[in-house]
Amino acid sequence: AASVLLAHPVAATPAAAQAPSTPSATPQSIARAGEQPSAVGPADFFTGCVRVDPVWAADGHIKDSGACVTVEPGARSAWHTRPAGQRLVVTSGIGLVQ
Repeated sequence: AASVLLAHPVAATPAAAQAPSTPSATPQSIARAGEQPSAVGPADFFTGCVRVDPVWAADGHIKDSGACVTVEPGARSAWHTRPAGQRLVVTSGIGLVQ
């Protein structure tokens, strides 16, 4: 099985153009591993056995969501695009993209 950490959307702003970070008054949110329920990868995005484990959700303070997706051998992602971009981090196994 391959595991991939997904984060989307990804802003395409060069690092030099980003404002320096400043301390935020946003409260910190802590979730223990396994507290959020896993889901089966939706059939409109995947074929085969795929498990989606949410890592963080988008909200009023964070515009991107993230999930750890486990793709079992033989499973595939349906061809799709993400206009705002997507970051994929393969944490184990081999992932093929085009």
